[in-house]
Amino acid sequence: DSTGQSTSFAGTSINNADAFTATTYSGFDFTDTWVLIDGETRPMLQSEYSTSIATAHQLQLMSQNLGADYTLVGDIDMTGAFTANSGGNYGDVWGSSGFNPIGTFSGNFNGQGHTITDLTINRGSINNVGLFRVLTGTVSDIGLVGGSITGNGDSGTLVGAVNASGSVTRAYSTAAISANGNFAGGLIGHNYGTVSLSYAGGAVTSTAASAGGLVGMNDVGGTISDSYATGAVTAATYAGGFAGGNRGTLEHVYSSGLVSGGGGNGGLTPYNVGTITESYWDTQTSGTTSGYGTALTTAQLQGTFPTGFSGAVWGTGANLYPYFNWQYATTPVAVSGKAYSDSGT
Repeated sequence: DSTGQSTSFAGTSINNADAFTATTYSGFDFTDTWVLIDGETRPMLQSEYSTSIATAHQLQLMSQNLGADYTLVGDIDMTGAFTANSGGNYGDVWGSSGFNPIGTFSGNFNGQGHTITDLTINRGSINNVGLFRVLTGTVSDIGLVGGSITGNGDSGTLVGAVNASGSVTRAYSTAAISANGNFAGGLIGHNYGTVSLSYAGGAVTSTAASAGGLVGMNDVGGTISDSYATGAVTAATYAGGFAGGNRGTLEHVYSSGLVSGGGGNGGLTPYNVGTITESYWDTQTSGTTSGYGTALTTAQLQGTFPTGFSGAVWGTGANLYPYFNWQYATTPVAVSGKAYSDSGT
């Protein structure tokens, strides 16, 4: 099915539906040579596994050792892996559900400033969806560029749920996420751990409650500091530009994305029984003056540091929202006007 060919000079044909089961591959040694995530991937070679990750297969094979320390040694583009043929089948090792999220990860993942482009996960009936399902270890210095994530509850583009011992720093995502359950976020679904120096810019869409531009729910014990969100957020109830709800600590964060939904929405967050310190939202771009945190206009958020924001962490400039110094060696320039394609439209 995935090849589009019904005949071959040699070999045995298999249907796409059978391609993700080890028993299909008669004669393959799944003890010493091959590895297959049953029901999720076609076979990969065990020799592809490495703690220095350079390929999409190696990224998936992190599932073979959830406690190891990994480094991303280059950018990974998954666009081709998740481009379907005319029959709707992918030609790489994954099926229609896309990448299989890495399980409860207790190791350390250092992206070394590299990116993963067009990660695709389509698992709308499963909780804890993201590149990592549950994080008890650390993730740092990684960017998700584009892509599409679909999950149920506690779902984010990078991590479904960060447990109390988990931490995320200098991470970002522009991937879009759609969720069918509570607590969906543009970076993290549910946080009990520590998040810092991170941002999300993708759209967040939920048919349930408590969706946020960066995190669905920042729960008891969870701390998010020096972070921001710019993506549009919509939910059935309790949509927040930064967080769908807060029971922990939000400190020196802001959001600027449009917030919409069925009701109970908030510019920064619509629900708070925790602590919010020197954190802000843009009332003009968000479309709301309601919520917890401090409401500012676009002019008040651009070109100057909001109270509490440190110049050691943040940068700013004319017509610019606060940005991270770790991202830019020099001050970026805000450009306004119209953008045209090469055909002049």
